[in-house]
Amino acid sequence: MSSSPLDQPATRAHLEHLARTGHLSPAALERALHLAGHRPDPATWRRFADRMLLLLGLALLLAGIIFFFAYNWAAMSRFVKFALIEAALAGAVGAAWFRGVHRLGGQAALTGAVVLVGAFLAVFGQVYPTGADAYELFGLWSLLILPWVTMSRFPALWVLWLALLDATWLAYRAQVTDPTGAAWPATVLPPAVLHLAALAAWETGAARGVAWLRKRWAPALLAAVALAALSAPVVDAFFAARGFGLHLGGTHGLAVALYTAVLVTGLWFYRSRRDVLMLALWLLSAIVVVTAGLIKTIDVEGWGALFIGLLVVAQSAAAAAWLRTVAREGGS
Repeated sequence: MSSSPLDQPATRAHLEHLARTGHLSPAALERALHLAGHRPDPATWRRFADRMLLLLGLALLLAGIIFFFAYNWAAMSRFVKFALIEAALAGAVGAAWFRGVHRLGGQAALTGAVVLVGAFLAVFGQVYPTGADAYELFGLWSLLILPWVTMSRFPALWVLWLALLDATWLAYRAQVTDPTGAAWPATVLPPAVLHLAALAAWETGAARGVAWLRKRWAPALLAAVALAALSAPVVDAFFAARGFGLHLGGTHGLAVALYTAVLVTGLWFYRSRRDVLMLALWLLSAIVVVTAGLIKTIDVEGWGALFIGLLVVAQSAAAAAWLRTVAREGGS
């Protein structure tokens, strides 16, 4: 027995579907969107403004601390330098403890403390030159803040921690194993795998009902970084090949195989969840790779450039049409 369209969950897509099929007038649609929480009320806007101003203030405060040290570096003794940075660090940790690390104010203060740990390491390295390389600084920084990141349950801190791991690896490759950058495809693959693993863990936790993992901006950022890091060596594989096709030797072959598996798995997974944002990222990556293959195959002089442009438009239109179909399924 089929249920009535009015008995479905009041999702935004379903309400818009009811309006398109004549069950709701425009005024009723606006009222329904407001009652279902899909339209922000004044309290929601105030909460959003409070959070944005808090984060902006934190960013300005941290920038002010760093520029203060840079401007007054020569005029301060080493004891003053350490006293100031340690006082700021202790203040940030104290504010996080007072506000609670599971509240936004406490999480913002803890984020400030995490950044100040890096500032402390930089000050220490300048006052007492140890000869440590940049990758050792980033690696030690990520290790020291890991307990705070773990206890915070704050997506922004986890993203920052992953960025520090990326910086550690990239600096290590640039300073130790690949200073010329000739083997850059092998450099970008480990960060891609790291971000894919983080994305899989994030989606698993969100599916199991972990509340702080329900924020969708963080997995979208992880997916964007992973897809960009995977797409680059695949695009390069087209231009490294002689004639038509892909160069599948060495790192290029591994990148192509991994990219193909990620592309198919990601499209299947997010299609089943009707996640339009993530599907858009996967489709954008596919369009970039396909277009690179077309540029390698077709002479881009004269009419060839126009033809490739038309193919890009056709791919984008087909992707947009499919995404609209997926979005409408939630309301059918």
